[in-house]
Amino acid sequence: MLLAAFCFSIMTAFVKLAGTAMPSIEIAFFRGFVNLCLLTPWMLYRRVPLLGANRRMLFSRSFFGFVALCLAFYAATRLPLADATMLNQTSTIFVALLSLIFLGERGSAGLYAYIGVAFIGTLVIIKPSFEIGNLPGIAGLISGLFSAMAYVSIRQLHRTESSETIVFNFSFYTSLLGLLAGWGQFVWPLGAGLLYVVGVGAFGTAGQICMTRAYRHAAATVVSPYMYSGVLFAGLWEALFWSHWPDLSSILGGALLILSGVGIVKRMSR
Repeated sequence: MLLAAFCFSIMTAFVKLAGTAMPSIEIAFFRGFVNLCLLTPWMLYRRVPLLGANRRMLFSRSFFGFVALCLAFYAATRLPLADATMLNQTSTIFVALLSLIFLGERGSAGLYAYIGVAFIGTLVIIKPSFEIGNLPGIAGLISGLFSAMAYVSIRQLHRTESSETIVFNFSFYTSLLGLLAGWGQFVWPLGAGLLYVVGVGAFGTAGQICMTRAYRHAAATVVSPYMYSGVLFAGLWEALFWSHWPDLSSILGGALLILSGVGIVKRMSR
């Protein structure tokens, strides 16, 4: 999971670099397309089903993931990497809320307290001003919501589908939706731009593989908190390559989110 967080942080850094020359939807397309090119031959060789049985749910999961990806990439190109990464990590909070509402899981006073603290941390990071310039922060937060909707869908899909089939469908629909939504806006990457989008796809795929392995070999309550290390990696890339250090409110809000996120995972496991 540490390696997954490391790979995802490099992916986000490549997103920030690519975002100077192309829209977020196009970056999302390449994220899915490179993943598709790497995954398809392996699945065909292993004879893993590509389409799956529950195709409607597979599309829903893919659509939620695509929207989350576009919003997260938009936030990453306009916010400090650590802030964008942390706002996307609010998916832990939204998973807890959606599980309570739609899956009928039982809550507790401690769980609700952690959720409240997490939202306070989110507000500290976003610094809401209700101005148009605050859109990247709001986009990052909404990306966490759509990520959570995708994760809740995955929990249902694992009853009938393999992890590889779920990832393949996500990659396929991300490529298709990105192509359709971005048609007419695409800027074909050349030189460094091509390197950036390949980096987005390659490190995104590596991170996804590592994360899947982590969940396969250990309980989610054990490995999930390690994903928050991605915030530290993202902050490091921001400091090294963009000479930007997080301010006090970002550090405080991030600390509140991480502590409450770990608490939510522990409570949900009970």
